[in-house]
Amino acid sequence: MPFLALEFVVVGASVAGLTCASILARDGHNVTVVEKNGPLKKEIGAGGLRVPPSMARLLKTAYPDIVQSLQEKWLKCSGIGHGSLATHHSIMTSAVCSFGKCEKYHVSVRYHSEVVSVTTSKDKASVVISSSGELLEADIIVGADGRNSIVRHVIASQRGDAQDDDEEEEKLRVTIWMGNGYALVGSLHGDNYILALEKVPPRLPTDEDRDYWEPINSQYLQASAQEYAPLLKKLIDLSRIAHPTIQTFDDLDTFVDAHDKAVIIGDAAMSSMMEDAFTLAHLFSTISDKSEISFLMTGYHEIRFDRSKTAELDEMLALLSTMMPPGPDRDLRDASMERTLHIHEAPDETDAEELAVRWSNWIRLFNYDAKDAVDEWRLTWGRHQMPLQGFS
Repeated sequence: MPFLALEFVVVGASVAGLTCASILARDGHNVTVVEKNGPLKKEIGAGGLRVPPSMARLLKTAYPDIVQSLQEKWLKCSGIGHGSLATHHSIMTSAVCSFGKCEKYHVSVRYHSEVVSVTTSKDKASVVISSSGELLEADIIVGADGRNSIVRHVIASQRGDAQDDDEEEEKLRVTIWMGNGYALVGSLHGDNYILALEKVPPRLPTDEDRDYWEPINSQYLQASAQEYAPLLKKLIDLSRIAHPTIQTFDDLDTFVDAHDKAVIIGDAAMSSMMEDAFTLAHLFSTISDKSEISFLMTGYHEIRFDRSKTAELDEMLALLSTMMPPGPDRDLRDASMERTLHIHEAPDETDAEELAVRWSNWIRLFNYDAKDAVDEWRLTWGRHQMPLQGFS
């Protein structure tokens, strides 16, 4: 069965965008990436990236040498982050470009090219227009441009949804302060100690929602720090910059546009960057006719949507559990978490059950393989649908 090379335009040179682009290009598609900023550098902000086990497995699948080659630049997490790796966004994006062989597979990455318009049509090529007036036509547009994704807005407007080993090694110690209505995570990334402050409503008048790469003076945090422990106040006083963002949850009912010509991945879908990228690329790795596009887009929605919503809910429940106000529920949480820290000393059947309950959400999040999910979907639906679309 012949392979059909499609034209993809990926909006956003994020980790998800570059990963998806490199795999699509490796499989034979023509891919252009447009990014409004320049190449990500470590000096821009101090953002860290945690790589959970499920994401690390996918990286090893696509780029077998990536983990070994970046061993010196990644740190292994211990404590509550056990099993994960941590690095800087700039290291990850350059690694994906390098190990994904973006240049070898002719991925065109256009930096300083902000997208101002995205148009999709059922019968015509989809169009992306940049602020410079450049027009790019595509069979499929992939939105990997973050929480305020222009592609996400297009999809929402079409659907009518509201958008409101035992050797001693260096490890990353992740510390979590749990407070009344807030949680603060602290970890060391290279020479930078990064504090991630999470709060739940109500919002303060001083709260801002900015692009991650637009840092502001850390004095912004002072208004939020009055009730914090003295150590946290001191850490905030020592900080230099802040990246305020406001996370909202909307009622978007799909990640695919009405014409099956645009799709969102990663932060644009409030989803897992690697799982989305691998799922989309793997689905389109064997396409032979444009009539299959709608079928494969349906597959992407069916594979990713429920998984993403479940993961979103699990993460929110885990976050809220760290923000309980004083009272019996918080006391029960603290006692349970304290108990799990000592289970290995004298485990019994009751302990195993308690562990399973306490960490079940994390197991469900990390014990997932995107490639296997695509293969299972193909076996379930592909053999029934493909012959109707010209498959032999």
